[in-house]
Amino acid sequence: MKIEAVTVCIDFSKKLEKCISNKHLFDRWIIATHKTDHDTIKLCKQHNLEYVCCERVFDNANFAKGRAINDAIIRCTKTD
Repeated sequence: MKIEAVTVCIDFSKKLEKCISNKHLFDRWIIATHKTDHDTIKLCKQHNLEYVCCERVFDNANFAKGRAINDAIIRCTKTD
C-alpha cells in the first residue's frame, strides 16, 4: 500500500519543522503553502519535501484551506 499525505502549512513553518521527523512514515508527503510563505518553502527544500504553492487560498476569502488541499490532492497518484 502506498501512503500519500497532504498538509496545509501557511505561516506555520515552525510547527511543520517539529513534524518533519515523521516524513519516513509516508511514501509521499505534499505540503500546500502560499508563494509568500518563504519560510515553509525554504524548510521544504531543506528537507526534500514536495510542496505546492496555492495561489487561490486567499481569493475572495480570508483563508480557503479547501483550495489548498485540492491543489495538493491533484498531484497525488491515488494508486492505492
